[in-house]
Amino acid sequence: MNRIFVAAVLTILAVMPAFGEDLRADKNKAVVRRVFTDILSQGKFEVAAEIYAKGYVNHEPTKDLGFDESEAVDHGWRAAFPDLELTVEREIAEGDFVTVLWRGRGTNTGSGNGPERD
Repeated sequence: MNRIFVAAVLTILAVMPAFGEDLRADKNKAVVRRVFTDILSQGKFEVAAEIYAKGYVNHEPTKDLGFDESEAVDHGWRAAFPDLELTVEREIAEGDFVTVLWRGRGTNTGSGNGPERD
């Protein structure tokens, strides 16, 4: 009986960290999802201060952007596509890292950061 109890306790202790990791990953996914839904799709730029940490860096393909530069880029995309709607298709999280597969649609006005309209 004692062996069963000890085995059950050890199993619970071994599994508990995984539940904590899942909760942290879900929390991180929710934060990242807000960037796509609240800021980029709905244009609620005022929530950026709630979402981004101090010292935030946006790692773009060609250079890293600080908070102010990144926010200017986001404003540019909303100017180029005022009806921009981004849909999060898939999120993958590991530790503090989250990556998102997303789909976007909107009408290009020819201004802002978007490609020039024909």
